[in-house]
Amino acid sequence: MSEEDLVKSFIKSDNSPDGKWFVEVPAGLSIQENADTTPAVKHVDAVCITSKRFALPESYPEGPEYYFNVQAAEPHISKAEIFRRIRDSQHLSNETVSIVEAKTGRSSFKAIGQLEAYKYLIEEDYGWDVEEQILLSKDRDEIIDSVCSEKDYRVVNVDTK
Repeated sequence: MSEEDLVKSFIKSDNSPDGKWFVEVPAGLSIQENADTTPAVKHVDAVCITSKRFALPESYPEGPEYYFNVQAAEPHISKAEIFRRIRDSQHLSNETVSIVEAKTGRSSFKAIGQLEAYKYLIEEDYGWDVEEQILLSKDRDEIIDSVCSEKDYRVVNVDTK
């Protein structure tokens, strides 16, 4: 079972927030643009724009990070560029979102750090208000659960059966 499987199962479950879903959302675009070097952007496992109507992702990450559309003027375009254009268009500005980090094993401190960093980056990049941070995992850890409870993160065990 992969992280993508966890995310896909969660999005389709009754436990997920309602809204417009995106998977593998680039984060850190604003830092990348202002850096002296070109750091790689990070990717949030899933983002739900809860201020929009429910819609499943157009695609799940099952291949290259480039989209291919033979009818488009630009047949190969990176996901980061697509989201950069969405951000620049202001089409999805001032939205409320939930962000998701998935771990195939036990929940971990690394996941908590990622949720913290992703919240900051998403708010900086897109101007979105992160209203909920969700940690998906196959197995729970009581210490991580306690920290998540203190920080008001939602921890969800996902059954992919």
